[in-house]
Amino acid sequence: MSPNTRTTPWFTPRKRGRGSADIPRPNAREMVLLALLKNGEKFSGELRTKYEKLARERMPAGSIYTTLERMVQKGFIESRAGDPSPTRGGNRRRYFRLTRQGRTALRRLEAALVTRSDKA
Repeated sequence: MSPNTRTTPWFTPRKRGRGSADIPRPNAREMVLLALLKNGEKFSGELRTKYEKLARERMPAGSIYTTLERMVQKGFIESRAGDPSPTRGGNRRRYFRLTRQGRTALRRLEAALVTRSDKA
C-alpha cells in the first residue's frame, strides 16, 4: 500500500478494470480543488481564485501548479492546453478537469461527509 493511501471506509481499495488499484486519499487542498472541478473544467488561475475565496486562505501561485501537477500524477485530474491568446502574448491557458478516478474520489468524500453529519 502506498504511503498516500489510507484504509478509511471511503478509500478502501476497489476493483477497477483488469485488477485492483488503490485510489489515493486526497489531502485537504486537493479535496477543495476536486469539489471546484465538479461542474466542469477550469483554468489554474480561476481555480486559485475560487480556492482562496472558498478556503479563506491565500494560495501562492507556485503552490497551485505544484498541487495540480500532483493531482494529475495521482490520476484525479487531467489537463489540456487552451487556444493561444494574443492578449496573453500567444501563451495558452492550461485547463483541468476531473478524471473518472477523481469523480470516484469526490463521490467517496461526499458520502463520508454525509455519513459523518448523520452521526453528529
